[in-house]
Amino acid sequence: MANNRLQEIEDDSQTYIVPFREFLSQTDISTLDNDVCFADVHRNIVAQYVSNLRRNMKHRFNDSITQVSAAATIFDVASAEMPQSEQLEKLRLLCDYFKLNSSSVEHEWLCFRQYLVLQKEKTCPDIMNSLLQSDLADAFPLLATIAGIVLACPIGTAGRLWTYIISTLRCNLCKFY
Repeated sequence: MANNRLQEIEDDSQTYIVPFREFLSQTDISTLDNDVCFADVHRNIVAQYVSNLRRNMKHRFNDSITQVSAAATIFDVASAEMPQSEQLEKLRLLCDYFKLNSSSVEHEWLCFRQYLVLQKEKTCPDIMNSLLQSDLADAFPLLATIAGIVLACPIGTAGRLWTYIISTLRCNLCKFY
């Protein structure tokens, strides 16, 4: 969503020139006795800055982050109403991203979604917190793992952190065996 908005700013110089022109007219900023060509300012400064910003965001977050963020809404009460095939698709995406056994998570989900149907007044973060702070964590340990990762840090960081944790654990376990 942010990327789309930045694309609009990069492409549409007219919308953003008006506030810039008003800003300059209301301040005592000297333009060194030159008329400001707002189209040039947009093309040479604003558009280049926004382009670099978009490139950095893509490099840091890439498209999988959007998909993982959307899949994390599986913990929203409204997701209990969507077709089971869509629910399982979201879970598989999360399992692939966080390197979890999708079959086990799917089995947990089939029971957990019955609980979710009864939680109409709760928000998505409330559901995830209840997975972590109650006996639900014992009943649904893999779903609690996903909820904990999603709540703890941004999705991009979570994926890198989870990969690091798993690889570190594997290396450490290899030392003992």
